[in-house]
Amino acid sequence: MSIETKSASRHRRPRLISAVLTGALALAGAAVAQVQPTISINYRGPSGLPSGGPLDPAGVYLATPSPAPPLPALIAGPGPLGIVPAAFRVGELDALSWGTDTQLQPNSTLTGLRTVYRLSLSTDNFANGHPALGAPSDLRSEGTLGNQEASADIQMVALPPTLALPPWNPLGVFIGHNSWLDGNGVAPFGGLGLGLVEPNAPTPGIFPNLGDTVDALDFRGPSSPFSRLYFSLDGNVLDPIEGIATNIGTAGANGVNPGDVLRSSIAGGGFMVWAQAAQLGLGPDDDLDALVLWENGDGNFVPSVVPFDWMVSGTDMLLFSVRRGSPVIGTPDAFFGAPITEGDILTTPPGGPATPPGIFIPAETIGLATIRSGTVAVFPFDNDLNAMSIQ
Repeated sequence: MSIETKSASRHRRPRLISAVLTGALALAGAAVAQVQPTISINYRGPSGLPSGGPLDPAGVYLATPSPAPPLPALIAGPGPLGIVPAAFRVGELDALSWGTDTQLQPNSTLTGLRTVYRLSLSTDNFANGHPALGAPSDLRSEGTLGNQEASADIQMVALPPTLALPPWNPLGVFIGHNSWLDGNGVAPFGGLGLGLVEPNAPTPGIFPNLGDTVDALDFRGPSSPFSRLYFSLDGNVLDPIEGIATNIGTAGANGVNPGDVLRSSIAGGGFMVWAQAAQLGLGPDDDLDALVLWENGDGNFVPSVVPFDWMVSGTDMLLFSVRRGSPVIGTPDAFFGAPITEGDILTTPPGGPATPPGIFIPAETIGLATIRSGTVAVFPFDNDLNAMSIQ
């Protein structure tokens, strides 16, 4: 996940550094207007190696959105990252960040600073979207109730200016989202495509899936061939919709927890555990599957205690979400006492380890359906936030 900012009084698009990849990583020296996300895909789709596709689900790729998108280009495979395979002779990387995301900063009523953040997100193929969503395209039109293409799409949320009060948004505040980037660039939505396969019908227990799923996302690329990547690996949790353990247990095969945040250089050398699951308020079986990170530069994880303390206390800004089936789902969170869902954006626990994480942005705020709001449909489970980035 990545964070860029823009002034609310200006509406130009942020200029992003583009990575140019020809075999080994080479870096462009100039900013370009085109958005090029770093992504990883879920192993169950037709583009994944277990299905005979060209993309390794433990690899990190650069997508080039266009009307006729090329196949995403490899940045780093599982070998340099130190990931050993689990089932199907592959591994599954399910969250990533380059650790250089811009700090989220509170807006000031004293100075007049008003910053808008744009949240990009992707879900799995079982999401239906909140019924309060407006005109398409969005999860209502692209999800299970519509074109069944949401899992390879990227949605966009415009988060309005807000004060530095924990949590970022209270329960009950609805903002919603609209579709932004498309999986394949072809109608019915037909936005700029990522080079993935669509549609992806919600078919519990069927392998392989009919379409692809974006399950890791970052809009900042590597700054050098030795850049550090922060990531997590999937657990072997039982998905209550699939009815089977559709996650392949890459974390266990690599001797770590699925809630741990790992760090590796894309130049190789293997990974280390950078942040332990317990420091995030997670148990050994909770599966972290979306990540945004601003690392303070000292190389060590310093957990945030209060939102925005990373501005003055030298803490690391780490936001995350968990996969459906994680035991922490349903646990009262640290801010609201509300049951945590797989659609919430969470922050590190204010009470430290052994206390639950806090809901930083509720699922309903960004247009996801939940049991607690009575908005789920088709499948009686919360919409799962699979990947996210904040610009």
